[in-house]
Amino acid sequence: MGKTKTQKMRGSRSCGYGRKKRHRGKGNKGGSGMAGSKTHKIFKTLKENPNYFVHKTLKKKQKEVIINLRDLKNFKENKIDLRSLGYTKLLGIGEIERKVEVIINKWSKTAEEKIRKMGGIIRKPKGKTETTEKTIKTNEEAKPKEKKVKKTVEKSEKKSQKDKESKN
Repeated sequence: MGKTKTQKMRGSRSCGYGRKKRHRGKGNKGGSGMAGSKTHKIFKTLKENPNYFVHKTLKKKQKEVIINLRDLKNFKENKIDLRSLGYTKLLGIGEIERKVEVIINKWSKTAEEKIRKMGGIIRKPKGKTETTEKTIKTNEEAKPKEKKVKKTVEKSEKKSQKDKESKN
């Protein structure tokens, strides 16, 4: 007889797992289920699911790109749109020597005081004020909602009356 394709280790006591009792319970497999996913099986867990430890509802905080009042001296214009230049916050470090109109999303109190002291203006950028037909609600669309509210109030009143009658 020749060799077969697979060796089934017939007659060997441990079938290739070392000592006799080695290949038995969950203790030899590192625990059952997700046990050890944060300790000894962490690399296996991250390999199979890289986002396993990432919290789904939390978002990473965006870094603010700041600029100081002293840096506004470099701008020649009197109206400065810092948002279009990529800045997100204006801080009040330094002094300003001229009247300036600044457009930015966020600013500190000291920056606002110093700009207003020189007679300048600081404001948020204006959003789109265009309205579409979809956003405008007519009176006809608003009326059915009011009726539904009235019906629910009437139903609750009827139920309370029935409860009182049944108790008597």
